Amino acid sequence: MFSTVTEQYGSDEFAHLREYQRGDMLRDVHWKSSAKQPDDGLLVGEYVDNRTRETLRIAVDVAEGDPDEVAVAAASIAVYLLDDGFEVGLTMPTETIEPDTGPTHRRAVLAALARLSDGTPDDDALDRADLLVSGDGDVTVSMDHVAAPFGDIVATQGGDRVGYSDPIPSESATRFDAGESREVAP
Repeated sequence: MFSTVTEQYGSDEFAHLREYQRGDMLRDVHWKSSAKQPDDGLLVGEYVDNRTRETLRIAVDVAEGDPDEVAVAAASIAVYLLDDGFEVGLTMPTETIEPDTGPTHRRAVLAALARLSDGTPDDDALDRADLLVSGDGDVTVSMDHVAAPFGDIVATQGGDRVGYSDPIPSESATRFDAGESREVAP
């Protein structure tokens, strides 16, 4: 289902060097040029971004079913898409969040889904949506006129559904132990 959602990836075409700023990844440091700096300052290489950022609007319909189950499915899909670099918008019966990216947007989407209640978005919102997560008994995900139960598209490990313990990883989190659960989506 998600194979129809594609993204062009950026290139490795060099753009320029700039001074290192706190928060830059060490893998981006241009070590050869940094070694030649008289003030021991680090330089970071920047590259041309040829990616086209795809936007995906998710509509959430809870006309029937458990709002919590629908929220879990929508959150899983939204987190997966945000982590993959997509701009994600969200339309619910009582709230709309415009497409965006980043940790603040991620928190806003997850907070809105935590407040999800019964209802159906208006017909205009449903028409604009690229993906529909609905709770009609079972949670169903629909895209491009194809519908599938959420349970059929969620990642599993040894037959058990793979969950996540922290949908908003802290800025300092750089590793996880093998025993921890990790967020995985369709």
